[in-house]
Amino acid sequence: MTQVKKPLPHRALGDFQTPPSLAKQIVEYVFGQNRKWSRILEPTCGMGNFIDAVYAASTDIDEVVGIEIQSSYLDMLRARFPADEYVNLRLLHEDLFSLDLKTDIRWMSDGDLLILGNPPWVTNAAQGSLKSANLPKKTNLKKLQGLEAVTGAANFDICEAIILKMLRELSGVRLTLAMLCKTSVARNVISYAHQIKIPITSAKIIAVNAKRYFDAAVDACLLYIDVNESASTHYFADIYSDFDRSEPIQRMGIVDNILVSNVDSFAQISHAIKPSPFEWRQGIKHDAAGVMELSQIDSGTWLNKSGEIVDVEDDYIFPLLKSSDLQKQNPHELKRGVIITQHFVGEDTTTLEKNAPKLWNYLQANRTVFDQRKSSIYRGKPSFSIFGIGDYSFAPYKIMVSGLYKTPRFRLIPPLSEKPVLCDDTCYLLPFYSLEQAAVTTALFNHRLTKQLLSTLIFPDSKRPITKTVLSKIDVTALLPYISEAELYQLALKELANVNSQAQLPHRHDELCQLVNSNAPTQPFNLQLL
Repeated sequence: MTQVKKPLPHRALGDFQTPPSLAKQIVEYVFGQNRKWSRILEPTCGMGNFIDAVYAASTDIDEVVGIEIQSSYLDMLRARFPADEYVNLRLLHEDLFSLDLKTDIRWMSDGDLLILGNPPWVTNAAQGSLKSANLPKKTNLKKLQGLEAVTGAANFDICEAIILKMLRELSGVRLTLAMLCKTSVARNVISYAHQIKIPITSAKIIAVNAKRYFDAAVDACLLYIDVNESASTHYFADIYSDFDRSEPIQRMGIVDNILVSNVDSFAQISHAIKPSPFEWRQGIKHDAAGVMELSQIDSGTWLNKSGEIVDVEDDYIFPLLKSSDLQKQNPHELKRGVIITQHFVGEDTTTLEKNAPKLWNYLQANRTVFDQRKSSIYRGKPSFSIFGIGDYSFAPYKIMVSGLYKTPRFRLIPPLSEKPVLCDDTCYLLPFYSLEQAAVTTALFNHRLTKQLLSTLIFPDSKRPITKTVLSKIDVTALLPYISEAELYQLALKELANVNSQAQLPHRHDELCQLVNSNAPTQPFNLQLL
């Protein structure tokens, strides 16, 4: 008797089998869209619950093809769907990423195609860490450049790679794609389709309760799109809260080459969407928190994450804010510190042996932590290198915002104990040398109009709703004509009061505006303002 090989653990392949009840609901929804398909493809068919739902819903299909990488699932499928009963079903034991979907699947018909299913919900980085073989060939899929191409921004879902592969390789085919995926993947697909001009004629995103069906704490959906080169195209997606809702709760999509979460709200205030006159910076990245980040137990005494007293030169320890600190009512009462080994990216760190011998000895004692950092950005760089460091890091005043929270809160941060305050790489900052300018600019960023605009660019389910890309799209100076002199003055005074400053602000509106508008795009902190 042949022993059936046990399927790989679902985590290794991102394998979350679709419950029969959900597969049935999705197939009934899709077949209710008044479309007709002569052929159906399920690219990762697993245990076959979608195939079962398809045959239960319709017998008027010329051909069904299922692809599955795991032989154990194929054994189950062939027992479940015997060839003599399901004569129009073909089951292929293939690695999807090794196929050319346009030429390698030899269809018997050439009619409209429905692609249906639930691809793996896992990232390429996660699969790599699990040593899974189910990985696509590594490519810079989204044409990222520079640092983004070698850090987390280049990480993507295998599900996303599968959907994009199908859209690319099946170009020219009239098709409907109905795939379960993370909501973030659905957005990326719409953006990528716009980028490479896939002719989408309609799109819907229907929310699915992933916790209920998969015990997964993610925002998930059914992504439904029609592709047809012969019809008019657009890159909007109507969003529905469930399969029973007849009217969308809102519409997201591409407007003026920008992905927005609410098309209607965006239209009301889009005049402020233009390149920012400020250059936003990301905070310190070191990937060695146990060594580099410290807590202060009393004046001059610092502990690292292991609870060890850290005795290094004080000039190399700076106050540190993290995302959670920026959300607090008073982020200025700091007890965190961070060790700074460089003043600019790539600076030679061997000089620390002479200039800061206690710090050098501490770093050497913890060298293993630095040597084990996995990110390729440290490759070939000086020992103990950090990123997110430059002249801007040492500006006395900063506006900071966390990237991790759904509702942005911009904070004016003054020096602490005569040292500039730094933030970690989950935060973004604008540097200033004028407190008055920083206060007026902070007031602008916290204004309701700015927050209204940001709400159309932010997707709350994202791991990092606020990004440098989002911030760089907003020119808050374009909002100045819509804010009264009294309102801007009072808001700026409030920001100064938050930092216990008695600094004086000009009363005239044109002078307040000049404070903001004088900020040079390429060198936002080196200014003589007052």
